[in-house]
Amino acid sequence: MFQIESKFKLLETMPVPDPWGMGMTFDVYPLTYKPFQAWWRRTYGENDEEKTLQALRRWLPEAAAAEAIKAKLAEGLPATADPMDLVKGAALLLDGWSGVLDQDGAEVEFSVDAAQQLFALENVIEQPLKMPDKSIQPVGSPVGLTLAMWLVQSAKELQRVQTSQVEDAEKN
Repeated sequence: MFQIESKFKLLETMPVPDPWGMGMTFDVYPLTYKPFQAWWRRTYGENDEEKTLQALRRWLPEAAAAEAIKAKLAEGLPATADPMDLVKGAALLLDGWSGVLDQDGAEVEFSVDAAQQLFALENVIEQPLKMPDKSIQPVGSPVGLTLAMWLVQSAKELQRVQTSQVEDAEKN
């Protein structure tokens, strides 16, 4: 009898460096990760742009809030995505990290709670940041929220890579 092995394996997580080059690396699941999908379904039920605009004004400079709404709709996020909800969801997309340090320079052990605390940091970025989707995160955006958005967009890219892998495998 023949024994056939498949060498095909989907990339389950992807290491993603932090956007500022500080030496942090995050192991990110794709947006199709089941715990993230379950959270998404529980969290979003309506699509109210005004509600989201009000939420975003708490976190972003006024001019950036309307642009953020357009960007969210363009990438398929519900307009009602409150930034603090995104912090919770982004934490579920992580499988681990390295290089995340506390105030004393000690490595912080990964947990979903620790990730949510990291993403809730409110100090602001001082330089505009080009995000994975080519949008620009403006000066004055919270560091934690910016990092959470960076990782969600990276998870979306991993999902695209996985879809491409499957399509390529089906052709062969």
